[in-house]
Amino acid sequence: MEDGDDWIREREGKILSFMGGNKVWVAGLLIIAIILGLYLRTMPMHDHGGRPGLWDITKDDWTLGPDLDPWFFTRYAKTIIEEGSLPEIDMMRNVPLGFETAKATRLLPHLIVWTHSLVNIFGDYSVEFAAAFLPVIMFVLTILAFFFFVREVFIGRGKANEGKANVIAFISTFFMIVVPEFLSRTVAGIPEKESAAFFFMFLTFYLFLKAWKSESMRGAGVFAVLAGISTGLMALIWGGHSYVFVGLSATIFLAFILNKIKKKEFMIYSIWMFVAFSLMIGFSQRFYLMAMFYLLETFLPILVFFILAVHFIIWKTKISQVGFLEKIAEKKKIPPNIVSLIAAIIFGLLFAAVILGPEFVIDKVQGIQQMIIKPTVGRWDVTVAENIQPYFVELRTSFGPIIKDIPIMFWLFFAGSVVLFKKMLSKIKKKDSLVLAGFYVLFFFGLVFSRYASNSFFNGENFISKSFSFVPALLLFCFLIYYYWKYEKKEHKGFEKISFNYLLLFTFFVLCVFAAKSAMRLIMILEMVAGIFVAYLLVEIFSKWRKLRKGTGKTTMAVIFIGVIVLSLLAFWDSYNTTEDYARNMIPSPYDQQWQKAMSWVRDSTPEDAVFAHWWDYGYWVQSIGERATVLDGGNMITF
Repeated sequence: MEDGDDWIREREGKILSFMGGNKVWVAGLLIIAIILGLYLRTMPMHDHGGRPGLWDITKDDWTLGPDLDPWFFTRYAKTIIEEGSLPEIDMMRNVPLGFETAKATRLLPHLIVWTHSLVNIFGDYSVEFAAAFLPVIMFVLTILAFFFFVREVFIGRGKANEGKANVIAFISTFFMIVVPEFLSRTVAGIPEKESAAFFFMFLTFYLFLKAWKSESMRGAGVFAVLAGISTGLMALIWGGHSYVFVGLSATIFLAFILNKIKKKEFMIYSIWMFVAFSLMIGFSQRFYLMAMFYLLETFLPILVFFILAVHFIIWKTKISQVGFLEKIAEKKKIPPNIVSLIAAIIFGLLFAAVILGPEFVIDKVQGIQQMIIKPTVGRWDVTVAENIQPYFVELRTSFGPIIKDIPIMFWLFFAGSVVLFKKMLSKIKKKDSLVLAGFYVLFFFGLVFSRYASNSFFNGENFISKSFSFVPALLLFCFLIYYYWKYEKKEHKGFEKISFNYLLLFTFFVLCVFAAKSAMRLIMILEMVAGIFVAYLLVEIFSKWRKLRKGTGKTTMAVIFIGVIVLSLLAFWDSYNTTEDYARNMIPSPYDQQWQKAMSWVRDSTPEDAVFAHWWDYGYWVQSIGERATVLDGGNMITF
């Protein structure tokens, strides 16, 4: 029996080694993933009753899908192609004031222009066709960036570990491709900001991890510069750059507390931040130096940089020779990084109060509080469907299939997150890691279920709901500090051995959960990340099974593994069917065709200097399809 088990483990080991060492199967599956992504994303361009789905019946030419903002970017692309550049003031918007084009995203229209140049190598295509096809190109790039990011998170030493990383990355990627909510921002005909921004987001994470893992400072510096450029380009396109700035700065802060930040890591972080900020300030009037301090998402990276700088000034210069510092650090056993953190807080508060004013500190505290409790405020924000804070009963529909009122995908990715959290703490005692994993479960439940339903005991507004949200988070925080301090006093400092890769993934994951709770439209990013934890759960259960000898334990693990595979396949198939149906019908409907006819009448029957005043949302259609100026539009830049 044991010989048979050894033979099975040997075969499994060779298979994993093959998956890690053989690049042909990796390339082959990547091609399949890209083909699947292309098939789903180009469905609106396929034949729909004798003509492409994306078709303007009045112009007899290509058009965009049923969305609003993409028309704005397409109009700017047309202007660049026809006139060579954008005017300083766009008089088609906010009549009679106009709009400063430098405050809008110029990069996305230029991406449409470059796509137009590319597709016209193969024929004569309109700007609308190029705009419709841009999301397809960017999604292919997103597939590659996402795959290599996930692979980089889980890759280790040895071909077997590389094989596991490849498997996790592929499963995650295939789940990402079929996320229904993600389709609306990446399908042909919808050149939205996110269609390009997600590529730069995952590329940034990948490049930052490569910089972190680089053994030479030169190699780390190159990857840090590239990560900074990628972050800057994302910020020039989409306001969701906060995912990168908050995610990376929070991860670096945690790494600092865990004594993982040395000179090389400090340089990587500094280069990344300064390159990203320079690109943002240099190429857009939306960003300027003081704005970086006042915007919460860019202030946090600056704050972390300040803490790191204070740490290196104190401990890497002659200041460290001051007697009381040595006494605090050595005799009282307070870790140097904690001393630096306290010093940075004191100096930072004094500087902010004196130079920027006390209201600056108050504003930042209130901003963080609002971001956690009620991210979406204001009459305009809460009346836009995609900005409304969802309840769990609404959120769970995105993590189906729902079988007997159970959202399968939700519980799969939750289980995977628990397993990975426990794995992340594998260098501390098993009992301690189990305690912290238990508090993580409580924290996750409080985070998600404290806003269960409007008519529920947990409606997100009453005292019980808020307590259920904050108390578990506080308990997890306190116990993490307790165990951190406990292990700091020992030679075996288990917390310092926590993988930076896992730390980044978990920080990003928690950020995505917070974001999904804040607005309906941000659920799609959590959906994308959820597949990573499902993939990890599958591979980890398989790894556990192959390590066990024959017996009840191995049989039980096999049953669990088969059950998780079946549920994962159900979740994938449900998402695929929903996405395919959604993609096929992401075309102008009879309602949109009425607008096409109405805009044809506007072009032909109204004076060229006519101005339209109406409900703000449709301004982009009047400007771009009707070719007439408007008082209001989808940007709602002048809200009064």
